[in-house]
Amino acid sequence: MSKDCILVIDDNPTNLKLASDVLEFEGYKVHQAVDAEAAQKTIASNSIDLILMDLALPGMDGLELTRLLKADAKSKHITIVALTAFAMKGDDAKAREAGCDGYITKPIDTRTFTARIREHLDLAKDASSKKPPMNILIVDIDSSNLKLLRAILESEDYTVTEANDGTEAIAALEAGGVDAIISDILMPNMDGYRLCHEVRQSERFHHLPFIAYTATYVSDDDAKVTLDLGADTYIRKPAPAHLILASLREVTSAPSSKRAQTSPVNSDILQAHIEQLRSKLEEEHSELAAKTKIKHLNTQLRESNRKFREYDRFKSEFLATASHEMRTPLTIIREFASLMADGAVGEMDKDQSECLDSILRNCDRLTSLINDLLDLARIESGRVHLRREKLEIKPLLLECVADFTPRFNLKSQSLVLDLGDEDVPAVLADRAKIQQVLVNLICNAHKFTQAGGTVTIRAVNEGGTVRIVVEDDGPGIDTTQLETIFDAFTQIGREEGPGLRGTGLGLTITRKLVQFHDGEISVSSEESMGATFSFTLPIHSIAVEHKAFLVDQTRSSTKGMVATVFALAPRSVHGTPGLQALQAIKSRCDLAIPEAKTCRSISEDGVFLYLLESPKPVTRTSILKKLEAITRTNETLICERDTLDPNNPARSLTRVRARILHSSEKELKAS
Repeated sequence: MSKDCILVIDDNPTNLKLASDVLEFEGYKVHQAVDAEAAQKTIASNSIDLILMDLALPGMDGLELTRLLKADAKSKHITIVALTAFAMKGDDAKAREAGCDGYITKPIDTRTFTARIREHLDLAKDASSKKPPMNILIVDIDSSNLKLLRAILESEDYTVTEANDGTEAIAALEAGGVDAIISDILMPNMDGYRLCHEVRQSERFHHLPFIAYTATYVSDDDAKVTLDLGADTYIRKPAPAHLILASLREVTSAPSSKRAQTSPVNSDILQAHIEQLRSKLEEEHSELAAKTKIKHLNTQLRESNRKFREYDRFKSEFLATASHEMRTPLTIIREFASLMADGAVGEMDKDQSECLDSILRNCDRLTSLINDLLDLARIESGRVHLRREKLEIKPLLLECVADFTPRFNLKSQSLVLDLGDEDVPAVLADRAKIQQVLVNLICNAHKFTQAGGTVTIRAVNEGGTVRIVVEDDGPGIDTTQLETIFDAFTQIGREEGPGLRGTGLGLTITRKLVQFHDGEISVSSEESMGATFSFTLPIHSIAVEHKAFLVDQTRSSTKGMVATVFALAPRSVHGTPGLQALQAIKSRCDLAIPEAKTCRSISEDGVFLYLLESPKPVTRTSILKKLEAITRTNETLICERDTLDPNNPARSLTRVRARILHSSEKELKAS
């Protein structure tokens, strides 16, 4: 029969007697108490295995007594079972919160009562027989390695003690409770070799499993020395979690008798490797110093770049402001000089007329300079607004030739348009900006080509782009100057022709405008062999137009706004839906996003492409929720969306545009 000792606490004599009689009949040793005070005295003088306690005790109730017993180190191990008639009304939760291990309801059911008591006693014995989790000492100077090892070990119910070097590890061992050691080798104060040696020489700790875990000593000779010093096993960093855990289970399950204390015979080996360790530490210190210096230099470089961008912004703003402010007085000067030249204030003699002509020429030259400065300032500040659309290139080139032919004739030059036999496809471009590019290139060719020379304009289809070429047979450009020809304020000193006193900004502006069109500009020349400037423009397509729309509108977005792009397409089983369906969908979209600061859209082949700008991400989220609600209808689908950086739209779109456009086309076809 069982000899477990049970204390029954109840102020009701009938319940107290019934419970005690049933338990004594089953062979338990039973003590009785009618209140908390008597129970405490009994517990203090006897070895109690289980307490069966009524919660409604006089004076101190059962819940408070439970808290006191569980807070006392001498009695916290005792299993406490609440005996209550109100368990179904919530007392069970109160009992467990106070620390009770279970509860039995009144009136006592003698058929199940003893089985419940036996169950609680068995659970208590099982819990006491379980071994506590093993405590692993991990030793490493690197906090990230400590964190990783802790996560791996705690995931398998190990407990962890940490140390940063061998000295801290010895202190942790002295404190007790360590079951195994995982240690790095390269550490300050006391390295892993010395720690392993000290552990194996110790009478108290020589039996502990020791795992060397290192990224410094990874050769077979290093592994042999580590094992010779007494380590159980050797793991190279970084190691997968399963290997670390398998090695730990292997060394902790091995008999400790094999880990005999090592003798001082290992000291020579230890000394040799300590020297190697010192050398390695010096090497790593040098590397760390170099990395620290590089980090410092990188910080300085970032700060310098920030200041440079700030100064560049100030420069652009100054140029824009100064140029703008110069325009008004310059305009007034030119107007009055023009009135004088026209005789509005009296007749001018020859010398006076020549002076006025000089004033007018230089006013025009200064106006040109101011216009170039303003253009450059707008470009550098990102305030250039492109309106790209489908553009037939042939009519534009014919128009340029017609405009320049009289000027060329005055210099006895020829301006030739050579389009070949192939049709030149339409491009996607801002007509005004490309016209400015052509004017700059044709003007340069006109200036630097001698009388009687020829300037030829060509347009060539190169697959996805059209290349426009402006070629002259002038004196050419020195090859050493070709690399800097597009830099601001650079003037190329050709030997012949007028016009050498330009601003040096025309080609800089030209290159920027071509780049804004996703094109490339280049120059080739040899001295005395003429010069050839050429640039590319993308051939028009729906996908290219959509991409350009996103780039242009995002570039002009207000700074600090959150720009979101998405493609909205109507579903259709029978091809492209009618205009009425398109207008209905667009109307619902417009109504859904009134809080958007701006809403721009284009539609072609049944696709609406929107760019939304809102000052807060929260607003953007609400907008998208409304749009997604629209797309739940049968006739509408949302193809793709993403957030763009208004300060650098081209870079943002390199990862966004393909998904948006291809997704649009794919889903339209699927629908």
